[in-house]
Amino acid sequence: MPVATPFVRAFSTAVGLLALSACSDQSFANLKSTEPGGADTSDGGEEADADTDTDTDSDTDADTDTDTDTDVDTAVPDEPSIDDPPDDGPPESYIDDCPDEVSVTLDPVEIYVLSHTTTTATAVLTTSSKGWFHVYDTAIAESGSAQQNETGFVRISNASNPGGLPLYPNCASDYIVQDSDNSGPAPGPMEYLGTFWLDEGDNTLTLQHVCNLVNAGACSEYMNDVPGQMCGDTGSNSVHVMVEGLCLVTSM
Repeated sequence: MPVATPFVRAFSTAVGLLALSACSDQSFANLKSTEPGGADTSDGGEEADADTDTDTDSDTDADTDTDTDTDVDTAVPDEPSIDDPPDDGPPESYIDDCPDEVSVTLDPVEIYVLSHTTTTATAVLTTSSKGWFHVYDTAIAESGSAQQNETGFVRISNASNPGGLPLYPNCASDYIVQDSDNSGPAPGPMEYLGTFWLDEGDNTLTLQHVCNLVNAGACSEYMNDVPGQMCGDTGSNSVHVMVEGLCLVTSM
Protein backbone atom coordinates (compact mmCIF):
# COMPACT_ATOMS: atom_id res chain seq x y z
CA MET A 1 0.00 0.00 0.00
CA PRO A 2 1.41 3.41 -0.99
CA VAL A 3 2.05 5.74 1.91
CA ALA A 4 0.30 9.16 1.74
CA THR A 5 2.64 12.04 1.89
CA PRO A 6 2.02 14.96 4.20
CA PHE A 7 1.05 17.08 1.23
CA VAL A 8 -1.62 14.59 0.10
CA ARG A 9 -3.06 14.35 3.60
CA ALA A 10 -3.33 18.12 3.93
CA PHE A 11 -4.95 18.45 0.56
CA SER A 12 -7.58 15.79 1.39
CA THR A 13 -8.41 17.49 4.67
CA ALA A 14 -8.91 20.87 2.99
CA VAL A 15 -11.23 19.38 0.37
CA GLY A 16 -13.36 17.74 3.12
CA LEU A 17 -13.68 20.96 5.06
CA LEU A 18 -14.78 22.85 1.97
CA ALA A 19 -17.48 20.26 1.25
CA LEU A 20 -18.75 20.35 4.83
CA SER A 21 -18.97 24.13 4.75
CA ALA A 22 -20.99 24.07 1.55
CA CYS A 23 -23.48 21.60 3.04
CA SER A 24 -23.89 23.67 6.23
CA ASP A 25 -24.58 26.88 4.29
CA GLN A 26 -27.20 25.18 2.21
CA SER A 27 -28.90 23.65 5.26
CA PHE A 28 -28.88 27.02 7.06
CA ALA A 29 -30.46 28.69 4.03
CA ASN A 30 -33.14 26.03 3.86
CA LEU A 31 -33.82 26.42 7.58
CA LYS A 32 -34.25 30.20 7.28
CA SER A 33 -36.63 29.80 4.33
CA THR A 34 -39.04 27.73 6.48
CA GLU A 35 -39.05 29.89 9.60
CA PRO A 36 -42.41 31.51 10.44
CA GLY A 37 -42.73 34.87 8.71
CA GLY A 38 -39.73 34.23 6.53
CA ALA A 39 -39.63 34.27 2.72
CA ASP A 40 -40.31 30.80 1.32
CA THR A 41 -37.60 30.55 -1.39
CA SER A 42 -37.27 26.81 -1.40
CA ASP A 43 -39.10 26.65 -4.72
CA GLY A 44 -37.56 29.79 -6.16
CA GLY A 45 -40.77 31.86 -5.61
CA GLU A 46 -41.32 34.93 -3.54
CA GLU A 47 -44.37 33.66 -1.51
CA ALA A 48 -44.23 35.43 1.84
CA ASP A 49 -45.57 33.31 4.72
CA ALA A 50 -47.88 35.67 6.59
CA ASP A 51 -48.97 33.10 9.17
CA THR A 52 -47.84 34.98 12.22
CA ASP A 53 -49.31 33.67 15.47
CA THR A 54 -50.96 36.62 17.18
CA ASP A 55 -52.95 34.53 19.71
CA THR A 56 -52.45 36.44 22.94
CA ASP A 57 -55.06 34.49 24.89
CA SER A 58 -53.56 34.03 28.31
CA ASP A 59 -56.54 31.82 29.27
CA THR A 60 -57.09 33.31 32.69
CA ASP A 61 -60.84 32.46 32.43
CA ALA A 62 -61.92 34.82 35.16
CA ASP A 63 -65.69 34.14 35.30
CA THR A 64 -67.37 37.53 35.59
CA ASP A 65 -70.93 36.18 35.33
CA THR A 66 -72.87 38.54 37.57
CA ASP A 67 -76.39 37.47 36.58
CA THR A 68 -78.90 38.40 39.27
CA ASP A 69 -82.17 36.50 39.53
CA THR A 70 -84.78 39.23 39.47
CA ASP A 71 -87.74 36.87 39.29
CA VAL A 72 -90.44 37.82 41.77
CA ASP A 73 -92.35 34.77 42.85
CA THR A 74 -96.06 35.45 43.24
CA ALA A 75 -97.35 33.84 46.36
CA VAL A 76 -100.10 31.38 45.72
CA PRO A 77 -102.77 31.44 48.39
CA ASP A 78 -103.09 28.27 50.43
CA GLU A 79 -106.04 26.06 49.60
CA PRO A 80 -108.73 26.63 52.26
CA SER A 81 -109.15 23.72 54.64
CA ILE A 82 -111.76 22.99 57.27
CA ASP A 83 -108.87 21.69 59.38
CA ASP A 84 -107.12 25.07 59.25
CA PRO A 85 -109.68 27.52 60.68
CA PRO A 86 -108.93 31.21 61.19
CA ASP A 87 -107.94 32.38 64.64
CA ASP A 88 -108.85 36.05 64.41
CA GLY A 89 -111.99 35.71 66.54
CA PRO A 90 -115.50 36.95 65.74
CA PRO A 91 -115.68 39.99 63.46
CA GLU A 92 -117.66 43.16 64.03
CA SER A 93 -121.33 42.57 64.72
CA TYR A 94 -122.59 44.95 62.01
CA ILE A 95 -121.32 46.11 58.62
CA ASP A 96 -122.65 48.76 56.28
CA ASP A 97 -121.58 47.26 52.95
CA CYS A 98 -120.83 43.78 51.65
CA PRO A 99 -117.48 43.35 49.90
CA ASP A 100 -119.14 40.89 47.48
CA GLU A 101 -116.17 38.54 47.66
CA VAL A 102 -118.25 35.42 47.05
CA SER A 103 -121.56 35.04 45.28
CA VAL A 104 -124.35 33.49 47.33
CA THR A 105 -127.97 32.51 46.73
CA LEU A 106 -130.71 31.24 49.03
CA ASP A 107 -133.62 28.97 48.06
CA PRO A 108 -136.26 29.86 49.10
CA VAL A 109 -135.31 33.52 49.20
CA GLU A 110 -136.71 33.97 52.72
CA ILE A 111 -137.33 31.70 55.70
CA TYR A 112 -138.66 32.47 59.17
CA VAL A 113 -139.44 30.76 62.46
CA LEU A 114 -141.57 31.61 65.51
CA SER A 115 -140.98 31.24 69.23
CA HIS A 116 -143.85 28.87 69.94
CA THR A 117 -144.57 27.07 66.65
CA THR A 118 -142.53 26.28 63.55
CA THR A 119 -139.29 26.84 65.43
CA THR A 120 -137.05 25.44 62.67
CA ALA A 121 -136.80 26.24 58.94
CA THR A 122 -134.26 25.35 56.25
CA ALA A 123 -133.04 26.72 52.92
CA VAL A 124 -130.35 25.83 50.40
CA LEU A 125 -127.46 28.28 50.52
CA THR A 126 -125.28 28.05 47.38
CA THR A 127 -121.83 29.60 47.19
CA SER A 128 -119.22 30.01 44.46
CA SER A 129 -116.26 29.15 46.72
CA LYS A 130 -115.40 26.98 49.68
CA GLY A 131 -113.79 28.22 52.87
CA TRP A 132 -114.39 29.83 56.23
CA PHE A 133 -116.79 32.77 56.00
CA HIS A 134 -118.33 35.36 58.30
CA VAL A 135 -122.03 35.24 57.42
CA TYR A 136 -124.07 38.45 57.54
CA ASP A 137 -127.69 39.23 56.73
CA THR A 138 -130.22 41.96 57.29
CA ALA A 139 -131.22 42.00 60.97
CA ILE A 140 -133.14 38.86 61.86
CA ALA A 141 -135.49 40.92 64.06
CA GLU A 142 -137.91 43.24 62.32
CA SER A 143 -140.83 44.07 64.63
CA GLY A 144 -139.34 46.59 67.03
CA SER A 145 -140.65 46.66 70.60
CA ALA A 146 -143.83 44.80 69.61
CA GLN A 147 -141.84 41.56 69.61
CA GLN A 148 -138.95 41.69 72.06
CA ASN A 149 -137.70 38.13 71.82
CA GLU A 150 -136.90 37.90 68.11
CA THR A 151 -133.76 36.01 68.93
CA GLY A 152 -132.36 33.02 67.05
CA PHE A 153 -129.38 31.25 65.51
CA VAL A 154 -128.37 29.47 62.34
CA ARG A 155 -126.42 26.36 61.49
CA ILE A 156 -124.99 25.69 58.04
CA SER A 157 -124.33 22.04 57.27
CA ASN A 158 -122.57 20.37 54.36
CA ALA A 159 -120.49 17.29 53.58
CA SER A 160 -117.43 18.79 55.30
CA ASN A 161 -119.29 20.03 58.40
CA PRO A 162 -122.38 17.83 58.84
CA GLY A 163 -123.25 19.38 62.21
CA GLY A 164 -123.26 22.88 60.76
CA LEU A 165 -121.95 24.45 63.98
CA PRO A 166 -120.27 27.88 63.95
CA LEU A 167 -116.59 28.45 64.64
CA TYR A 168 -117.19 31.02 67.39
CA PRO A 169 -120.17 30.03 69.57
CA ASN A 170 -121.40 32.33 72.32
CA CYS A 171 -123.82 29.92 73.98
CA ALA A 172 -123.42 26.15 74.15
CA SER A 173 -122.30 25.22 70.61
CA ASP A 174 -124.18 27.99 68.78
CA TYR A 175 -123.87 31.68 68.05
CA ILE A 176 -126.99 33.41 69.33
CA VAL A 177 -128.16 36.54 67.48
CA GLN A 178 -130.16 38.59 69.97
CA ASP A 179 -133.12 40.82 69.18
CA SER A 180 -131.52 44.15 68.19
CA ASP A 181 -134.41 46.47 67.38
CA ASN A 182 -136.36 46.73 70.62
CA SER A 183 -135.20 50.28 71.29
CA GLY A 184 -134.96 51.48 67.69
CA PRO A 185 -133.47 50.37 64.38
CA ALA A 186 -130.74 47.75 64.40
CA PRO A 187 -127.25 49.29 64.71
CA GLY A 188 -126.37 48.40 61.14
CA PRO A 189 -127.96 47.14 57.93
CA MET A 190 -126.11 43.79 58.01
CA GLU A 191 -125.90 41.69 61.15
CA TYR A 192 -123.36 38.97 61.95
CA LEU A 193 -124.90 35.47 62.10
CA GLY A 194 -121.74 33.45 62.77
CA THR A 195 -118.59 32.12 61.12
CA PHE A 196 -119.03 28.86 59.22
CA TRP A 197 -117.21 26.48 56.91
CA LEU A 198 -119.00 26.44 53.53
CA ASP A 199 -118.52 23.94 50.75
CA GLU A 200 -118.50 25.22 47.19
CA GLY A 201 -121.97 24.65 45.81
CA ASP A 202 -124.96 23.71 47.98
CA ASN A 203 -125.09 23.99 51.76
CA THR A 204 -128.08 23.65 54.06
CA LEU A 205 -128.89 26.67 56.24
CA THR A 206 -131.10 25.91 59.23
CA LEU A 207 -132.70 28.79 61.14
CA GLN A 208 -133.93 28.18 64.69
CA HIS A 209 -135.54 30.29 67.36
CA VAL A 210 -133.57 30.49 70.60
CA CYS A 211 -136.54 28.90 72.34
CA ASN A 212 -135.33 25.53 71.01
CA LEU A 213 -132.26 25.90 73.28
CA VAL A 214 -134.14 27.54 76.15
CA ASN A 215 -136.63 24.68 76.24
CA ALA A 216 -133.64 22.29 76.39
CA GLY A 217 -132.30 24.15 79.44
CA ALA A 218 -129.66 26.37 77.75
CA CYS A 219 -129.15 30.03 76.80
CA SER A 220 -132.10 31.45 78.77
CA GLU A 221 -129.99 34.58 79.41
CA TYR A 222 -130.70 35.63 75.83
CA MET A 223 -134.44 35.89 76.51
CA ASN A 224 -135.98 39.19 77.55
CA ASP A 225 -138.43 38.79 80.44
CA VAL A 226 -141.54 40.08 78.72
CA PRO A 227 -144.91 38.66 79.76
CA GLY A 228 -146.72 36.96 76.91
CA GLN A 229 -143.56 36.78 74.80
CA MET A 230 -141.69 33.99 76.51
CA CYS A 231 -141.07 30.53 75.11
CA GLY A 232 -144.37 28.66 75.10
CA ASP A 233 -146.45 31.85 74.99
CA THR A 234 -148.51 32.58 71.96
CA GLY A 235 -146.61 35.72 71.01
CA SER A 236 -145.09 35.39 67.56
CA ASN A 237 -141.53 36.70 68.03
CA SER A 238 -140.58 35.82 64.47
CA VAL A 239 -136.97 35.51 63.27
CA HIS A 240 -136.07 35.88 59.56
CA VAL A 241 -133.22 35.14 57.14
CA MET A 242 -133.48 36.62 53.63
CA VAL A 243 -131.35 36.39 50.55
CA GLU A 244 -131.57 40.18 50.23
CA GLY A 245 -128.75 41.37 52.42
CA LEU A 246 -127.10 37.94 52.72
CA CYS A 247 -123.34 38.45 52.60
CA LEU A 248 -120.26 36.21 52.91
CA VAL A 249 -116.99 37.76 54.09
CA THR A 250 -113.86 35.62 53.82
CA SER A 251 -112.42 34.86 57.23
CA MET A 252 -108.60 35.11 57.20
